[in-house]
Amino acid sequence: MKRSQNKISRREAIRTLGATGAAFLGLASVVQCDWRLLRQQSDPLLQRDPAGRLDLPPGFRYRILASAGDAMDDGCLRPNNPDGMFAFPLENKILLMCNHELGRSSDWMARPGAFGSNNRLWRESVGAPCYDPGQVNGKAPLGAVTALLLDAASLQPLGSRLALYGTLRNCGGGASIRQSWISCEEAVDRSDAELARDHGYAFEISASWPPPSGPARRLEQLGRFHREAIVWDQSSDAIYQTEDREDGLWYRFLATRRGQPESGGRLQALALVGEDRDLRNQERIQIAVGEERTVRWIELQDVEAPQDDLRHRGRRKGALAFARGEGMWQAQDRSIYFSATSGGPRRIGQIWRYRPSPYEGISREREAPARLQLFYESQDESQLDSPDNLCVAPWGDLLVCEDGGGIQWLRSIAPDGSVRNLARYPTLFSELAGACFSPDGRALFLNLYREGLTIAIEGPFPSAAG
Repeated sequence: MKRSQNKISRREAIRTLGATGAAFLGLASVVQCDWRLLRQQSDPLLQRDPAGRLDLPPGFRYRILASAGDAMDDGCLRPNNPDGMFAFPLENKILLMCNHELGRSSDWMARPGAFGSNNRLWRESVGAPCYDPGQVNGKAPLGAVTALLLDAASLQPLGSRLALYGTLRNCGGGASIRQSWISCEEAVDRSDAELARDHGYAFEISASWPPPSGPARRLEQLGRFHREAIVWDQSSDAIYQTEDREDGLWYRFLATRRGQPESGGRLQALALVGEDRDLRNQERIQIAVGEERTVRWIELQDVEAPQDDLRHRGRRKGALAFARGEGMWQAQDRSIYFSATSGGPRRIGQIWRYRPSPYEGISREREAPARLQLFYESQDESQLDSPDNLCVAPWGDLLVCEDGGGIQWLRSIAPDGSVRNLARYPTLFSELAGACFSPDGRALFLNLYREGLTIAIEGPFPSAAG
């Protein structure tokens, strides 16, 4: 890590966001767009993209930054299925750290990875940040993380490299408080005839350029489960994690030594104070939209869970279940938003808001416990269909990527719960992913999952709420 690179968390990055209104070459003609008028329309008129990729409001344009199959600087190919992502500031540059949700060479997720169709092990030619090389004469798992370097002013790509490979289904993740990206495996496969190592972990990779050539740090202390996303709160040092299972838990990790989860610590699961309810609302309504509950935390043991039973043991102790916890982001007021992709009576999505205690993670926490609010619950696919990755926009709205069954949308949910459509992705059987803003707030980065594209959207974004 270069000492000139400042450490940054998601929340700190959001605080620096602004908007400059600069535009670049794209698809739509530039017309005046008043954001206040846009927010008053439930379905604003979107300009159809001649390329059929992404329809945007007037005045907004996109540029393709990277495509699956592109040759990278290290001789590898950019993998497919780009998913969770974050934009780190590096002096006058931006470093996009991006997960690629690929699985075993033999499973249905195995679209071409960093080695092309023959999947030759990178270790044979380069020597690389490989977690699991696979068994002898086998093929390495295809999950990966890439680093894409951009010029901060022009957004022109300056370089791209593989930052991690040999993992499984790198879906979500999150920025740490120490200038690094934490990539998460949504898999708990054990070593077998194909895999040399167990999976189901979080991996920390320095957000530096070029990316480290050595192995990523495996954070086994954070537990082993179908992990999706991470938020590391700088104020409390707590690390929050979602679990992508229909009965997944919401986890908190408290490190023994501040800022050093590798030192060990306590893994906990969220529960209610004085009651045990199923807040998924799938069978019957247990909590209304806008309603809050006081919460507590349950200690977990044997967190590497060889039998993949961590959530079951937590539930027996009273921990809350969430229906496929996925995307997560922290707002400026320290609130944490996370999606439950199949929550609600229609099983098409909930979004939760966690309000930390002013004494989060310390002995005085019981004096002012944290609160959990059902921020949003979809009643119809036209409102929101299976929320996945999300981020808090500079102006305060929540931007939500869909992972539903039909045409997918990028939705904007205002603080009052009203929903707007900001982009339409007409590719079927795909999803939008990785939404995050550039450090200066003028560009929104987004992944078109099935097409393997990472794009930048620029236009008249507002700089603040109102």
